[in-house]
Amino acid sequence: MSNSMTNRRSDYDILRALATRQAEIASLPVQKETLRNWKRINALDPIKPMVSVDQICWEEFQGDEALQLKCADPFLRKLEWNLRATLYRWAHFPCDLVVPAHVDIPMAIGNSGYGIDIVMEDTVGGELHRNSETHLFADQIADEDALARIVCPVITHDVRKSAEHKALAEEALGGILDVRMAGVTPVFRVWDEITFFRGVTPILYDFADRPEFLHAIMEKFTNIHLNLLDQYEALNVLDTGAPFSHCSPTHTDLLPTEDYDPERVLGRDCWASGMAQIFSSCSPAQFDEFEIAYAKRYYARCGLVNYGCCEPLHDKVHLIRQMHGIRKVSCSPWADVRVMAEQLGSDYVLLRKPNPSFLSGDALDEASIRRETRETLAACRVNGTPCEFILKDITTVMRQPERLDRWAQIVKEEIADFAG
Repeated sequence: MSNSMTNRRSDYDILRALATRQAEIASLPVQKETLRNWKRINALDPIKPMVSVDQICWEEFQGDEALQLKCADPFLRKLEWNLRATLYRWAHFPCDLVVPAHVDIPMAIGNSGYGIDIVMEDTVGGELHRNSETHLFADQIADEDALARIVCPVITHDVRKSAEHKALAEEALGGILDVRMAGVTPVFRVWDEITFFRGVTPILYDFADRPEFLHAIMEKFTNIHLNLLDQYEALNVLDTGAPFSHCSPTHTDLLPTEDYDPERVLGRDCWASGMAQIFSSCSPAQFDEFEIAYAKRYYARCGLVNYGCCEPLHDKVHLIRQMHGIRKVSCSPWADVRVMAEQLGSDYVLLRKPNPSFLSGDALDEASIRRETRETLAACRVNGTPCEFILKDITTVMRQPERLDRWAQIVKEEIADFAG
């Protein structure tokens, strides 16, 4: 027997053992209950606050045997990682994780790019790992000529390759778990893209010195993103079953729409996400003029929307209300949660982003975690605001993974005490 055949059979044995464990977990009654609770909160009819952990600094977990990859085939190693990461989450910080009876395999989708590259002039930090680096970007869109050189990406779908990947995953798993082909979820984070191409400083100067040039950039990029949505719809690669929209679970019976056609999935059948983090340093009026005016054109074609990231939005909710489909609004560590809950009321989910720095000091800051959680719960109760906690942007836990376990335990305790 050839080495390749031996390796393939060994890979299958590894994957099937992991898949068997995931299938056992997926069959537990608690999965149905948790799924129902996510659907309730996403329908603005919550039973309780929900909790999740995402964007984990997995580099600091490398010594754990449970996460060691053993498959030889590169494609199957990616599948192995997804299985191991899911099992690890369930074992250590399950929170309100829904463990599915399937695995997601990405469709073979290609993107030709904008015709320009991100260029970094300097990098600072990174002593822990790459996620802790700070980047200084060179300005690649400094004038009208540079803007004119940007092209609309061409999206392709290698249907044959997608089918091959699906068949390989199904063979490897031996029917223990189903295989779902994961497509594209709509995203409108144009300002974050522009920041990567230009850097922060030139943009902030242009708000004062060349606002008309920023409008020209936004007009072009907005039209590009609307064209991309056209292409996704034409290729039928939009994903109505994506489990997350920018870190937040998307389980719902509200999508796809009633006239949904599986042969032509439209943006309105999907969750979408978006953000404009540079407006952390700008006024609500600028946010309205340079973000809302453009983003609302995109979201008009989407189903439900999870809006925001790290930017504080407590003074901009009245503007966010102008946009179609908004269902969740980010409440970052820099937002005033009391004002945020008051502004959101019962119309939206307050998507609380707990402060990850409480996990990165010399010791886990349990007092601050409890204080932040209680403050959030109190604000949401007073205003009848649905709430979920999504811990993300975890740059480091100081190589102590157990801090995540403890964070999850503390937050769940506070929720239980508050409900009681």
